[in-house]
Amino acid sequence: MENYFDNKKLIDVVTKWKYHIIIITFLCGVAGAAVSFLVEPKYESIAIVYPANIFPYSKESHTEQILQIFQSDDIKNAVIEKLGLNEHYKIAKTEPRSNAYMDSKWKSSVSIFRTPNDAIKIRVMDVDPKKARDIANCVIEEFDKHTREMQRIKFKEVVDLFDGQRERKLKMLDSLKNEMKKYNEMGIYDVPFQAKELAEAMLKGGNSSQISQLRDAFNEHSADYLVTQTWLEGEALALQDFIEKYDRAYIEYNREFTFASVVSSPDIADRKYSPVRWIYVVLFTIAGFVLTVAALAVLEAINDKKVHSGNE
Repeated sequence: MENYFDNKKLIDVVTKWKYHIIIITFLCGVAGAAVSFLVEPKYESIAIVYPANIFPYSKESHTEQILQIFQSDDIKNAVIEKLGLNEHYKIAKTEPRSNAYMDSKWKSSVSIFRTPNDAIKIRVMDVDPKKARDIANCVIEEFDKHTREMQRIKFKEVVDLFDGQRERKLKMLDSLKNEMKKYNEMGIYDVPFQAKELAEAMLKGGNSSQISQLRDAFNEHSADYLVTQTWLEGEALALQDFIEKYDRAYIEYNREFTFASVVSSPDIADRKYSPVRWIYVVLFTIAGFVLTVAALAVLEAINDKKVHSGNE
C-alpha cells in the first residue's frame, strides 16, 4: 500500500475504473455548478481618489495621511450610521457582539488601500450594486466632512492664537505711536534732517529760544527718538507679516474645499463580480477527480494486501 501511489499503479487504477471516475468527476462538476448558484452574488464598485488641499500633519506623504483617515473608525461608523448598514447587513444593534460582527462585515466588504501611483482606491463589494456605489460615494463624502472638521479645528486654534497676539501687537503699536507724538510735540520728527539743520543754524550764530529749546530736546531725547522710531518701524513690518498669516489661517478656517480629488467615480455594476461559476465547476471537478482516484487507489491497495495475505 505504501508504494501504491507510483505513476504506474495510478495509471492502472484510472484505466480500470475509468468509467466510474468519469461519472463521479462529472457529478462533482455538476455539484460545483449547483453550489455556485447557491452562493449569493456580489457586485463591485470602485473609486480612485487623489489627495487635494491637505495640510501636512507629520512627515508622512499626503497619500499616507489621507489613507489613515479613510481607514479610521470615524469614517466607518459615519457611513454605517448614514446608510443604515446594520439593517442592510441584518446585524441588529441589540446583539451582544454587533460591533464585532459589523466590523468583520465592513472589512470583508470595503477595502481601502494605496495604489502604486500614490492614489487611494476604494473597493466595495455588496449584494446590491446600487448599495455598493452608495457606500463608496459615502466614504468619500464622510472623508471630506471629517477632514474639513479636522482642518477647521487646527486652524481655529491658529486663529484664536492670532487674535490674542494681534490685540497685543496693536496695543504695542498704539503705545509706540503715543511715544512718537510726545517727541513730535517737542519738535523732534526727523533726527538726521533736523540735526543737520540745527548744526547749520548754530554755525550761523543762531541762538533764538526756539533753537535753544530744540537743541536741548535733541540733547536729551534724540537717541530715545531713534530707538522708538526703529522699534515702531519693526513692529509695523511684523504686524503686516502677522496679518498676512492671520488672513491665510482665517481663509483656511472658513473654506469649503474638497480634500479628495475623484479621478474615477464609483458606478453601479451591470454584472456580478462573484461567484464566477466556471471556477466552481473547475475546482469541484479537479477535487472530485483527485479524491476519487486517491480513494480507489487506497481500496486497490487494501484489496491487494488481503489477496497477498490469503495466498500466504
